[in-house]
Amino acid sequence: MNDKFKEFLNQEQYDIVKARSPINLIFAGAGTGKTRTLLYKIYYLLIEDQPEFHNFFITTFTNKAAGELRERISQQLNEKVYFPWLGTFHSLCSRILRKYASHLGFSETFTIYDEDDSVRLLKRIIPKDKHKEDKPERILKKISVFKENYHETGEVIDSDIEKYYRTYEKELRNSDAMDFSDLLEKTIVLFEKEPVILNEFTRSIKYVFVDEFQDTNLAQLRILKLLWKGLLFNDNSPMLFVVGDENQSIYGFRNAKVENILNFPDYFKGSKIFTLKKNYRSTAQILDVAAHLAFDNPYKTGKLEPADPHRGGERVRYAILKNDRAEAEYIVDRVQNVNAEGVDFSDIAVFFRTNFQVRILETYFRDHGIPYVVVGAQKFYERKEIRDIIAYIKLVLNDKDTVNLNRVINIPRRGLGKKTVDNFNAEISRRELPFSAAAEELLAENAFSARQAQGIRSLMDVLKEIREMISSPSEALMRLVEMLDYFDYLKEFDDEGYEDRIDNVNYLIREIQHLEDEGFETLHEIMEILTLSSSVDSWKQEKGAVNLMTLHLSKGLEFDTVFITGVEQGILPHSNSQHPEQFKEEQRLLYVGITRGKNRVFLTRAKERFRFGEFVKNSESEFIQMIPREQMRYEDKTYSKRWTTESLFRGKGEVKKSRPSTPLPKEITYVPDLSPATGNPFKKGIKVRHPDYGVGMVISSHVAGSRIKVDVRFYKYGKKVMIGEFLEIVG
Repeated sequence: MNDKFKEFLNQEQYDIVKARSPINLIFAGAGTGKTRTLLYKIYYLLIEDQPEFHNFFITTFTNKAAGELRERISQQLNEKVYFPWLGTFHSLCSRILRKYASHLGFSETFTIYDEDDSVRLLKRIIPKDKHKEDKPERILKKISVFKENYHETGEVIDSDIEKYYRTYEKELRNSDAMDFSDLLEKTIVLFEKEPVILNEFTRSIKYVFVDEFQDTNLAQLRILKLLWKGLLFNDNSPMLFVVGDENQSIYGFRNAKVENILNFPDYFKGSKIFTLKKNYRSTAQILDVAAHLAFDNPYKTGKLEPADPHRGGERVRYAILKNDRAEAEYIVDRVQNVNAEGVDFSDIAVFFRTNFQVRILETYFRDHGIPYVVVGAQKFYERKEIRDIIAYIKLVLNDKDTVNLNRVINIPRRGLGKKTVDNFNAEISRRELPFSAAAEELLAENAFSARQAQGIRSLMDVLKEIREMISSPSEALMRLVEMLDYFDYLKEFDDEGYEDRIDNVNYLIREIQHLEDEGFETLHEIMEILTLSSSVDSWKQEKGAVNLMTLHLSKGLEFDTVFITGVEQGILPHSNSQHPEQFKEEQRLLYVGITRGKNRVFLTRAKERFRFGEFVKNSESEFIQMIPREQMRYEDKTYSKRWTTESLFRGKGEVKKSRPSTPLPKEITYVPDLSPATGNPFKKGIKVRHPDYGVGMVISSHVAGSRIKVDVRFYKYGKKVMIGEFLEIVG
């Protein structure tokens, strides 16, 4: 290996990059240059062995990570590179299945159902009177876990959901569709059912790389075993290179198994094990605190150590506040101070364990004029208008897709009532025909009224024209929106917010144009990318805006200053973490959050927090008790005058002065004094805003103990009974 590589790598990284052992397991701690090591390992092999790009099979945790790796290799080689087998496990399996779909009884253009599609399908399968008992979301979770586990464990489907599972699988096949778990499970079936295909596929593969291995599930482990089996059969002197950190395994709720990385040497005999422990991100003070949350691992050597042990920095701060409002005010104050010291807002992040915590944070950031972005809370591809358009595209691509047919059959309105749609679905199933063919037969039989027939034909005409267009995907999408008069529909659907919805549709068109520029030429390719994208994939760090996100979304990111809110029993660790393994994962989650910080980390706890319609008292987190007190700077603000509840409420139009960095949004008014003793500000007829339900009008309100209950008629969601704590009066 050329020694010039030593200029860019430390000794640990250099030893890994130059190693030629067939099976390699790298324990890469937080901030230790894992991506750099992975990059230079691939770069080294490209230079030394002169392989083709298709000789690599590289999996990353997100599509975003795959794109960044490809870009960095292109920069190293000074040329545009294309790895056909670079992506997430799900995206790579999708490519494999499209190539061999006919062997499994699917077409190569099968539709991928995301979680929303799958839930919609189960809602049709499970009787309505059973939805509370057999929640579709819970049934889907059980089905997914079964599909991802049974090849490794030999378990059988639970008897209480077997009837739903069988029908669900039949409907998926009839719709020429696969769900997320199918992408993994069907790949296993393909390779095990037809070893000739496994050997054929792996014939050109020489190097297999797996990043973030600690967050793989049993199906992904099985696929890796099968790939290695195929590589050994072809005897290409293959190499397996797996990277991960057991202390950052935080996706157990998605069925990830930390045991995959801990037991790797047992699964792959002869593994050579390396450790990356020199941390280039965080100060020694931050690493010392994080170390008390890390778990011992018999395979790796040493703990994280700072690359520069003399680098200055503050101790991790642990602030105790009286309640969640005081916590939000404290965070806002500290954010302003850090920003005043020269740290850009975009290099500051506030992490929370559960989404309900973000509401009060948003209120205080907004009222103090601090720009912010909530990462993943309002997922772009889950917005109604985006899901409508994507459903239409899926139906254009797959005429058998009844789930997306049912979503758009009355968008815009076509005079088809629920009974008519249900009967239509039954006929499609009975006749075993795609939508258009079944519709043609029923139209010929005069099965619809004149208005209904006109509506069905208008839908068929739209789908037919878009299918036959030979223009670019973005042009096809623009034509679809035009034919549907979709913007007019949005104005009718949501007169108050339709302009934002139109902007979202136009943004989707621009995103598709961007994908076209990247070389994706067909709707099939683009839909696959959109369906398999995650919240972080679509996130772009905005200059001048504080980042608010869940702890789970923070993995892989880094910021100058990090705030972790709600470090208290019931939130972190979460109240649902009753099992020892769940508790350990919560511990790793806090470890991940702390190790995102480069120079400052703040942990905050509210002694009292508004949850589930009432104030709940919270005791100190067990995790705080694991950290020696002298290693953190304690700030007990419980009794400080500045952080008392009274100083946080605004009354009679008095606004707490702050240093706004941007103009306040136009419609922000004031959060009223909610102390019943000062009167009830929620008078009949005034407008209020709720963070989830939007704007509505007060019908009535009354004092109930220490709270004010308000009856509100929301413009979109109808009548709701709300606690005044969560409402803003709109001026």
